[in-house]
Amino acid sequence: MNLAPFRISIVVVSSLFFTQVAHTIPTADKSEIVPVSRLLANAAEIIKKHPNESYGYGILGRTHSIAFTHGIWTSSRGPSLKAQWAHTANEAGIKAPGTPEEVIKEGYRYNARILGHVPGAKLTSRQREHLEQSIRNYTIATELSPSDYHCTLGLAWMLEQGTHYAKVLGSPWATGRDAKISASPKEWQERTLQAYRQAYVISAPTLDSDYNYEDLGEAAIGVLRLLSAPDRFKTPAEEAEIKVITARLKRLAKIPIFTSPIILPLGKSTSLNDLLSKSTSVTFDLAGNGLSRKWPWLSLDTGILVWDPERKGNIRSGRQLFGFATWWMFWKNGYEALAALDNDENGALTGKELQGISIWRDANGNGVSDFGEVKPISDWGFTSLAVKATNIVEGMPSNLNGAMKRNGTVVPTYDWTPRSLN
Repeated sequence: MNLAPFRISIVVVSSLFFTQVAHTIPTADKSEIVPVSRLLANAAEIIKKHPNESYGYGILGRTHSIAFTHGIWTSSRGPSLKAQWAHTANEAGIKAPGTPEEVIKEGYRYNARILGHVPGAKLTSRQREHLEQSIRNYTIATELSPSDYHCTLGLAWMLEQGTHYAKVLGSPWATGRDAKISASPKEWQERTLQAYRQAYVISAPTLDSDYNYEDLGEAAIGVLRLLSAPDRFKTPAEEAEIKVITARLKRLAKIPIFTSPIILPLGKSTSLNDLLSKSTSVTFDLAGNGLSRKWPWLSLDTGILVWDPERKGNIRSGRQLFGFATWWMFWKNGYEALAALDNDENGALTGKELQGISIWRDANGNGVSDFGEVKPISDWGFTSLAVKATNIVEGMPSNLNGAMKRNGTVVPTYDWTPRSLN
């Protein structure tokens, strides 16, 4: 498949949204909580420079997915849900706090894989564009990198959403004239199942290990959801598939979750060991999934990089930290999330690129962002942040020259990967 003309068209179409996307994603406040237009612009530049690499297409796919999600979620003022609505593992009886109104107001769980689709919501032209662009970019990303779990999972979920609108959509996974030909809901469903299965195959080795992260089982859950549809006739092979997947998910549920926020020293010691508390644990939504778990915690002179564009200092989940769950987009690590903000791709965030980034120093070690603990990164004296990991320290991605201060002092940054204690 020759992707060159298709890639150029994607970049052009994406560029049309740079000045508009921010206004098509309603939030509770005036400023963007997720920097959608900035992410789209930077991803398009990455594609221009690296047209044969999947990274930029993956970011476009994820960002358009978020834009689509917000449009669907807010256009009908949210679905009718009970206060105790659950996340994707609701069959396990795990409940999330807050009413739907609170969910919308706080931008809780940006990705609709957690929020859930609003059946019957009418697509606006921009929502349709975001849906199609997400699928197109995810398609390219998965063709360039077939073993990328998150892009394959993202494609599966967007295809599942498109199934609801098959009659008014073309075939966004195709190129040229074929992209305008409508596909039946059944074809959308089969493509969705195929993508979920592929993501599940990619995740299978990890599912059988002692490692667990927030969305690891989501592809498996997606396969189960589609195979268990009331109107689907299941073959003997599919019945066997369901049993194997169910067993894997039950095993996975017993394994504590890993996650990753980027941390850095604010005191004299810069060693990773000294940045971590040997005795303190806190209850916090570090994984960003809306569920407060008990986690090992940090020393009092350790800073956590956070996204706080409105400077409210109210840090409530891992979605606001730079790590695996930043903006609920599922990055490989926190450095990848930082790199998405690197407008000039010079390997460091400086000047205006640092706007929106703050540091949280939990001065009393209680896992709560109390008044005065969260300050813009410039207030801490830092002028530059490296966006790439250059070392592995105790198994964690790190950069020993990760942050620079005005006086020229350089300190390391670490993508800390704690494991939940419950």
